[in-house]
Amino acid sequence: MNDTGTAYGHRKHLAGLLVCASLLPFGARGQSATDGADTSAPAAEIQTEELRAPLLMKRPALSYPEEEMHRNGEGWVQLGLMVDPVGKPFEVTVVASSGDKVFEKEAVRAVEQASYQPGMLNGRPIESATQLKIVFRFSEPSTGASEDFVHQYVKLQKAVEAKDRSAADRALKNLEVRNLYEDAYFGLATFMYARQWGDEAQQLSGLRRAIAYESTAHYLSAQQFRSALVQCLALEVKLHHYAEAQHLWANVLRSGIEPGAIEKIKPMMQQLSRIRTSEGAYDVSGSLPDGTWGLDLYKRNFHFKVSAGHIAYVKLRCSRGFVRFAFDPDIQYRINSKYGDCEMELEGEVGTQFTLTQF
Repeated sequence: MNDTGTAYGHRKHLAGLLVCASLLPFGARGQSATDGADTSAPAAEIQTEELRAPLLMKRPALSYPEEEMHRNGEGWVQLGLMVDPVGKPFEVTVVASSGDKVFEKEAVRAVEQASYQPGMLNGRPIESATQLKIVFRFSEPSTGASEDFVHQYVKLQKAVEAKDRSAADRALKNLEVRNLYEDAYFGLATFMYARQWGDEAQQLSGLRRAIAYESTAHYLSAQQFRSALVQCLALEVKLHHYAEAQHLWANVLRSGIEPGAIEKIKPMMQQLSRIRTSEGAYDVSGSLPDGTWGLDLYKRNFHFKVSAGHIAYVKLRCSRGFVRFAFDPDIQYRINSKYGDCEMELEGEVGTQFTLTQF
C-alpha cells in the first residue's frame, strides 16, 4: 500500500492504494421430471430461439433525496427487476448499493415508473429479467476525497499493516462517505479490513462495492480497478458463485489486464464451464443478515439445508419468466430450461443460515 497522492482543491486522490414453462418441484429425492411420462415418443426437432432482453426506453425520473442534498451525498443502487409483456417493471429488488437506504428507496420508486420495451422470445413479448444501475450524483463528477476521509483512510492502512484491530475499528468507523470517489475507496478499505480480520464473504462484499458493477475504472486507478476485478473473480470462484464469476470474467477480459495473467486464469474459467454441464453437485453457504439473500443460479437443480432460522419464500427472476413459491425444505427443485438463466432471491427470518446445493 502506498501513501496518498496529490491534492485536488480541497479533495485528494487516493491513487496507488490497493490495488410458459414451469418450475418443476419434485418431492422425493432423485425423482426425475420424466417419471411416469411416455418416453417412447420421437424427439421433437430442435429449434433455435431468438431471445432479446428488455430495453429501457426512458430513464426513470429521480427525485434527489433532500437529506442527501443537504450533506452533498452521492451514491449508487444496483437493481434487479422483471419487465412484463407490455414493458412495465415489477418485482424491483435492490441487488447491491453504496449502502444508503434513502437512495435505495428512491431508486426502487423511480424504476417502478420506468418504461421498457419488453423482452422478446421469437418475436413475441414475454416477461423477462434485467438489471439497472441508478447513480445519484451532482453535475460535477467526484474528483477526490475530503482531507478527513484521506486522513482516516491512511490511519486504517497503517492499523491494518500493524495488525492493530482497535485502531483499525476506529478509523473504519470514522470513514464518512459523501461522494462516489470516496465510496469506491471505502470498498477497498472494508476489503483491507476483512482480509486481516474478516471472512471471504466480507472481502468479496468490499471488492464488489469498490468495483460498483462497473466495467471500467471511474474512481479507482486503472491498475487498482484491474487488481480489484481479479481478486473479486478469485473470491467469487472460491465461494462457488460461479455464475457471477462468469459475468465478471467478461469485464476482466476487457479491463486491459496483461495477457500473461489472462492465460493463468483461463484454466480456472474453463473448469467452471465444465462444472455447469457436469453431473456433480456443489454447495454454497449463505445467510439472511437482513432477511434476504440473492445468487445467480448456475445449474438447473437445487435444494436447501437450513441450519438455523427459517426461509419463507424463494423468488426466481429469469430471462423468460418470474416465479415465487413458498419454501419447502424437503423438496428438491428443477427449473425447466425454458425459463432460461435465473437469479434467485430468498426471503425469510433475519439471521437464517443455510446451505444451497446445486446439481
